[in-house]
Amino acid sequence: MITKDLYQFDEQALSRIFPFHFVLNKQMKMSSMGKSLKKLDPTIQVDNLFSDYFELIRPTCDFSEFETACGYLTQMFVIKNKQTLVTLQGQWELTGSGDLLMFVGSPWFNSTEELNQSGLLLSDFAPQNPLVSFLHQLKLQEIVNDDLRYAIEKINQQKIELFNATTKLEALTDSLEESNLRYEYMSKATSEAIWDWDIESGRVFQGIGFNKLFEYDLSIKYIDVDEWKNRVHPNDVDEVMNSIYKVFESDGENWKCEYRFRKANDTYANVVDSGYLIRDENAKPVRMVGALVDITQQKAEEVNRLLFQSVVTNTHDAIVITEAKKGDPIVYVNEAFTALTGYNMDEVVGKNPKILQGAESNTDAILQIKNCIENGEATEVQTINYKKNGEKYWVSITLNPIRDKNKNITHWVAIERDVTLIHQMNEDMNAQKKFMEDILGNIPTDIAVFDRQHKYLFMNKHAVGDPEMRKWLIGKDDFEYCEFRGLDISLAQNRRNLFLKTVKNKTNTQWIDEHVNKNGEQQYVLRNLFPHFENNDLQFVIGYGIDITERKLIEIQLSEALQSIKKTNTELEQFAYVASHDLQEPLRMVTSFLTQLEKKYSASLDERAKEYIHFAVDGAKRMRQIILDLLEFSRVGRQYEQQKEIDVNDIVQEIELLHHQQIVEKNAIIHVNNLPTIYAHRTPLRQVFQNIIGNSLKYNQEGIPPEISVEAIPLKDRWQFKISDNGIGIEAEYYDKIFEIFQRLHNKDEYTGTGIGLAITKKIVENWGGKIWVASTIGKGTNFYFTIPFHKKKD
Repeated sequence: MITKDLYQFDEQALSRIFPFHFVLNKQMKMSSMGKSLKKLDPTIQVDNLFSDYFELIRPTCDFSEFETACGYLTQMFVIKNKQTLVTLQGQWELTGSGDLLMFVGSPWFNSTEELNQSGLLLSDFAPQNPLVSFLHQLKLQEIVNDDLRYAIEKINQQKIELFNATTKLEALTDSLEESNLRYEYMSKATSEAIWDWDIESGRVFQGIGFNKLFEYDLSIKYIDVDEWKNRVHPNDVDEVMNSIYKVFESDGENWKCEYRFRKANDTYANVVDSGYLIRDENAKPVRMVGALVDITQQKAEEVNRLLFQSVVTNTHDAIVITEAKKGDPIVYVNEAFTALTGYNMDEVVGKNPKILQGAESNTDAILQIKNCIENGEATEVQTINYKKNGEKYWVSITLNPIRDKNKNITHWVAIERDVTLIHQMNEDMNAQKKFMEDILGNIPTDIAVFDRQHKYLFMNKHAVGDPEMRKWLIGKDDFEYCEFRGLDISLAQNRRNLFLKTVKNKTNTQWIDEHVNKNGEQQYVLRNLFPHFENNDLQFVIGYGIDITERKLIEIQLSEALQSIKKTNTELEQFAYVASHDLQEPLRMVTSFLTQLEKKYSASLDERAKEYIHFAVDGAKRMRQIILDLLEFSRVGRQYEQQKEIDVNDIVQEIELLHHQQIVEKNAIIHVNNLPTIYAHRTPLRQVFQNIIGNSLKYNQEGIPPEISVEAIPLKDRWQFKISDNGIGIEAEYYDKIFEIFQRLHNKDEYTGTGIGLAITKKIVENWGGKIWVASTIGKGTNFYFTIPFHKKKD
């Protein structure tokens, strides 16, 4: 046993005796170490924990346990930081005052190879220590003996293996030509493109299949791996190579990948490539053999199959597939069929499609399907089918045969579309079309519809009575019509010009078609063309013609009557002139001579004679006034002066001056309120106010001063004037009569006048486009109302 006093040596001497020693404190930190231990692992540093560098085999890493284990040669641990773990074996000693542990020992190698790898020499094992040197020598001798024994055994084994390998090599050499020949035959016989890749050289052998499948020239049997990569589609090459390298890095041997491979004509084929990886004795990949299979057609068929499956599954049409044998049993229906009929697949598989037929099914359509199945022909029909709940529906059925490669029919595919709504819409449209044709056909108006090229799309029987002619005209234009009927081509040209004008202006065109009909009578037709646009795109043009011959003839008669009236008016004007000049002269003569007769023979005339003379003079004066009033009435609406802006307040003031003496005598009061400035003729305007205000002053109540109010109210498009008084009033039954000529309500002895003033007033107001009316209460007064439309000043 090594005593505790050994620690009394200095560190250098201790290292010479125990080159693999080290010392630990109670914190299990290293305070010193031997030089050979440092050489064994240079990473070990003092003042670091023991556990940072060593892993105990026994005992555990605790100071007290080390203290207990002191003196035994059974302490073993390994150096962590060495790639090849080195086992240390020795003993622990408690040194100093009992607070330090010292390990003395040496590495324990299992072979000379481990010793050589450690980098240690025999001088590093401290032969100065007899005990350690003796143990080491014994171990080295044991190791050398073991190595020698192992080498001898291995040499004998290698001799046996060499003999066996030689035998195998001879057998392989004998069969090499046969194997190569078999490989060539296999390459020719298979439909795959066989390849052999020598990974170390980078050469790839390509079999005959590369010519058969991809049309490559096989005069060059070997290509390099870069050329191989160049044949892989650029978008696939990374994926292909990565998948190969994954097999290289793993323990696997089999590789498979699907990608696009370039053919000799620079098109690409879809391929599945399978390979087998061969490794050397160190598991290094050295060779890979495989085969390419062209799956382009299968790929296309798969895409088509998936597309067909998607179409069948997702289509809104019901699809029924039946087997082409007795009974035509159903083998498949899609979800759209279930949604349409209410039957699921389990309920209809094995049954005949007749389960969908019922009382109202179209027997002709069913017979047509039967005949087409017997003849192996496709067909399309419409009929009524019935849902699971008994509800009927219209269905359009398209039936097609499915044939095998020998052109034998194996199945029938029926595509069924619910056309109930379409059928109902067609019935409604046909009913509506008939309704419209009945209406249009019975309207006493020419109606035609034209397309964009001015060709007829429709015309009613009033436009063309002959149904055959109507049918013939569809799709033709007026030029063809005129040529067919032998009419002047200018008629068609004129209609074409009007059509083009209508389309260009995008608005209706109206004109009067004047011609001689087949009976030789003059006929007038009012024609209109109306274009119909949608999103600025012409759809059609509607034309209609209304026979206005009767109205036109009436217009001609009215025109002639107007000319006659104008002539009569001219004659009346002439008469008015004569009345104003020629008729007044005899009246003045009668009045003058009667006045002279009264003056000269007054003394010899009795009272009755004087009364007669007075009556005659008064009658002549009234006759003259009537002539003047008639002349004024006839002039209303003619010979006006120019319109201008007039302040109605000025008009009322003029009338007040005109009737000044009468106003003073009767103590009359005239109120003026809100009178505007208007654009009108001054003379007739003054005449209106004068006639009404004059009547208010004339027809006042006895003993009551007249009180007259004049005001104006603006309406939407006209002025409404109101002239009110507190006179005797007018009975309601005479409201219209007072505006008639020569209509008087009172005796001439009571109130003077000819009964023409209000008739003139009414004529003036109505010539303006206004109205006049009256409202009155007997004994309380009268309100006259009249309107004058707004007239803007002309520039």
